[in-house]
Amino acid sequence: MNIKNILKKAARFILSAGQQPVHIEIGTIAPSEMLSGRKIVITGGSRGIGFATAQACIKQGADVLIAGRKESTLQESAKKLGPRAHYLVFDVSKAEQAKDFIAETKSCLGGYRWSNL
Repeated sequence: MNIKNILKKAARFILSAGQQPVHIEIGTIAPSEMLSGRKIVITGGSRGIGFATAQACIKQGADVLIAGRKESTLQESAKKLGPRAHYLVFDVSKAEQAKDFIAETKSCLGGYRWSNL
């Protein structure tokens, strides 16, 4: 029995105690569509966990902008990530650059909309 059927059966059991049966529909999102249409910015995205996160987001359909301090590393990483990846040089320790970074991010990703995932 797959997880979908187990959840349906459990929900019916809980909800039907002395009541009419309840029909429950459980839908799923295909993993490859989960972030489709999203635009994601990852600081420290050229190496390590940031790079792996960028890969996962792109695999899920997102456009990703990676940011870091070293342009050559960013350029190489963006090339490995493919056409849905963009990069900008940005040092998060320099707060005075944040306003410009946000403006460049908007330009690079074609606009943005703040969202809580």
